[in-house]
Amino acid sequence: MDGGGPKDIMIGNLTLKSKEQGIGERSLRMSKTKLNGKEFDLEIAEQREAYWTLLAEQYLLGKQIMKVEYITETEAKENGWSKRPIAFQIADKTGRASWIVAQMDDEGNNGGVLAILTDKNKGDVIPTL
Repeated sequence: MDGGGPKDIMIGNLTLKSKEQGIGERSLRMSKTKLNGKEFDLEIAEQREAYWTLLAEQYLLGKQIMKVEYITETEAKENGWSKRPIAFQIADKTGRASWIVAQMDDEGNNGGVLAILTDKNKGDVIPTL
């Protein structure tokens, strides 16, 4: 990978613009931000964790998994990835869908794995292909 920082992520007909939407770069380029009317100082560890937890909750809580599939070889190539991660489509109650894609890091340098933890010292990994 080129290590040149965050880049757009393309899956199917969707493109997430890293610089516009803040993938990976969000915490690096701003120290104060608002979410749901609450201000967070991302320089303070507790506030940074609270912010990212709240953002994750907005995307994930109450959603239904609609599809699970590995990204295609074409999608991996378009992203400059040598690994094909698992992806799943989720939808909210209105039917608005989003894709969740495992990445190796917040800059989108390659596909990543998902760890599935089911019990104390038990679980599995959904690997890249």
